Amino acid sequence: MAELKKCWRQKVVAEMTAIHLQQFAHEMGTSLSAPDALIFLNEHGRAYEMWQHMMRAGEDYIKSKLQESHRLHGGRSAPARMQVSRQ
Repeated sequence: MAELKKCWRQKVVAEMTAIHLQQFAHEMGTSLSAPDALIFLNEHGRAYEMWQHMMRAGEDYIKSKLQESHRLHGGRSAPARMQVSRQ
C-alpha cells in the first residue's frame, strides 16, 4: 500500500476523469479517446450511478473502521477529536 500522508481533512473528495477511463481501457487491452470516454461516462446515467457506488463504498468503509475502532477500545467509543453529526 502507498505511504499514507497525514493531514487534517474536513472532507474527502474522489473523482473519476476521462483520463482514468482511458487508463482502465488501456489496462483492458483497448483504447478510448477522451471524447469517447466522456460520452461513455455520461451515457445512461453512468456518472450518477458511479457516484452512488463511490458513496456507498465510502460509507461501508467508514462504518467498518468505526466498528473496528469500537472493538479495539473494548466496546467503548474511541477518543474523539471532533464531533460528527449525521443530518
